[in-house]
Parts: sequence; C-alpha cells; structure tokens
Amino acid sequence: MEIDNTYDLIVGKVEEWLTATIEMLPNLVVALLVLLVFYVIAKFIKKMVGKMLSQVTDNKTVTGLAQTILGVMVIGIGVFISLSILNLGGAVTSLLAGAGIIGLALGFAFQDIASNFISGILLSIRHPFGVGDIIETNGLFGTVQKLNLRNTIVKTPQGQIMYVPNKVVYENPLTNYTKNGERRIDLACGVSYGDDLEKAREVAIETISELD
Repeated sequence: MEIDNTYDLIVGKVEEWLTATIEMLPNLVVALLVLLVFYVIAKFIKKMVGKMLSQVTDNKTVTGLAQTILGVMVIGIGVFISLSILNLGGAVTSLLAGAGIIGLALGFAFQDIASNFISGILLSIRHPFGVGDIIETNGLFGTVQKLNLRNTIVKTPQGQIMYVPNKVVYENPLTNYTKNGERRIDLACGVSYGDDLEKAREVAIETISELD
C-alpha cells in the first residue's frame, strides 16, 4: 500500500510538471526570442563601441573590456525580461538583490584593484605617454614598455622592469621626456685654476659638435 501511494505521488508530480511545462511553452518561446534579440543587440552595440573607441584610444585592452561590459549588461537586461515573461518575478528580485550585495562586497574587497583599473582606463584615454616614452613619476624613471589595466610597466636605465600601479602614475606628477622630442641635459665639467680656459672651451665645443 505504501509503495502504491509513493508511486501515485511521483506520477502526480510528473503530470503536474508536464502540464505546467506545456502551459508555459508559449511564454518560453517568447522568452527565448527575447534572449535572441538582446544577444543580437549586444553584438551590434559591441561592434559600434569598438569603432567609436578605436578613434579615441589605441589601447585594445580598454576597448575589449568596454565591449564585454556593455555586452554583458545588454544580455543581462534580456535575461531579466525573459524571467519576467516566464512569471519568475521572485527569481528576478533575488538576482537583483544578490547582485547588489555581491557588488557592494567586491567594491570593499577590491578597492585598490578598482582604483588601478579606473586609472588605467583614464590613462589610456588621456594618453599622457605611450609605449617607448621616457617618463618619470613618483621618483621612478624609465622607458614605458606596456600599459595594462592594472600596471604601467617601465624599464629602468639599468635594465630592471618595474610594475608601477596605475593609481600611483595617475595621482602623482608625471614628466614625459619624449613628448617634445627634445631634452636639455646639464653636465658639470670641472676646470682647474691653472688650465687654459680658452683651450678648455674649444675642446668642449669641438667634442659637442661631433655628437648627433
């Protein structure tokens, strides 16, 4: 008798699920169509953003990141609308609440990373220096090798590679020695009291004139 009751309960549940699925089929089709439309819109927006940003910055990392963020946002909107069509309002509310809590927690946990990330984007857009430029910032001096979304990679005259957080570069005074294409170097040369000053002057001018 107990086995029969269990069997009837299982069969009843399966029938309820099948009935609910059949009743939901029209909404399910509409929801899938909505997702497909938003997917196409996301691809179109990513393409347009890529073209627009390519005119502002040559940093492909920033362009790709912006395209990804906008694409995810558009598809996310499509998911929420699809869930609403399926009468899953509770799921939408839970997802929004969860996203808010997670975003707040990540904001506190990765505050420095976010600062470097935003600074990297601003440096890419403002473009105060490029790869190959000689810069000095916060007491650090060298040639820029690469700029990513977290660090500015600089090679010192001694050959060491420095990973400078973008926040440090953005918030401190920056000197770009390559920007103007010219640089003056002051070189102190000592001359003894007994030396021929005119001869020293001629030697200095002759030596300098032989340089590029």
